[in-house]
Amino acid sequence: NEDVHQCVIYDSSQPNARLIGVEYIISEELFNQLPEEEKKYWHSHSYEVTSGLLVAPGIPDAAENELMDHLLNTYGKTFHTWQIDRDNLPLGPPQLMMSFLEDGEIDENLLAARDKEMGCDTELKRKARSHLKPNKVSEGADVYHKREPDYYSSEHTSEHPKVTLDVSDRDDETLTNSVLQTAQVAQVAAVEKARQMKDTAVDKSIDLLERAKSEAKDKSEDLKTKASDLAEDAKKKGIEYKDDAVEYAQQKGKDLKRSTEQKAGEAKDFAVAKTEKAKEYAMD
Repeated sequence: NEDVHQCVIYDSSQPNARLIGVEYIISEELFNQLPEEEKKYWHSHSYEVTSGLLVAPGIPDAAENELMDHLLNTYGKTFHTWQIDRDNLPLGPPQLMMSFLEDGEIDENLLAARDKEMGCDTELKRKARSHLKPNKVSEGADVYHKREPDYYSSEHTSEHPKVTLDVSDRDDETLTNSVLQTAQVAQVAAVEKARQMKDTAVDKSIDLLERAKSEAKDKSEDLKTKASDLAEDAKKKGIEYKDDAVEYAQQKGKDLKRSTEQKAGEAKDFAVAKTEKAKEYAMD
């Protein structure tokens, strides 16, 4: 389903990773159909995509670019079930999470740790995605942010209120893992997108193969029919040529017979004339 994605969130990509939450991602069209009361639980993804913050590690750049283009105008609803920076167990009710909406909200040291861990460069990704132009964030989203940024306004600057993150009681590993959660959501979505692309490619390959077989069969039948028609034509021509040859031979035979008879008559007349002439000489 291109309009709905379901993602599970882990605190790392290691074998002992903890399952800490879920995110549902829906298209802009579906978000706009939500009741107004429901919209407040959803956040936009346009800034995360255009800023280079959202990445999909482990897949080719072309696949990541296609995924980011798909996620650009989507909306997410995220709940964390385990506050790993606070509890050793998943205690208490799930916590609704929001997203980053503008520059300066995320700790630069935290972002640098993420880039090092993932082997990526946020600034390079930001530049590579500069051509992406997100739609204006739909009314009702990001309501827990103090002010919704306008991505098409020159006022989108540092004067916007910032969300301050208290990270004084978190160790480096926890800080890194907190940022990795966003990447892992994208990775899950990327895997799903890759699976859909693979299924589509397989279906297209099967369709092309069947079409090629059908066309080959049709062409084979057509060639067979043409060959049969040519053979029949050749047979008819052969009969016609045979009849013409017989008729020609018969006519030539008749002509030759007449010519021979004529020549024989002329020879006979000549012989008779010579004989008569000889008799006349003899009598004289």
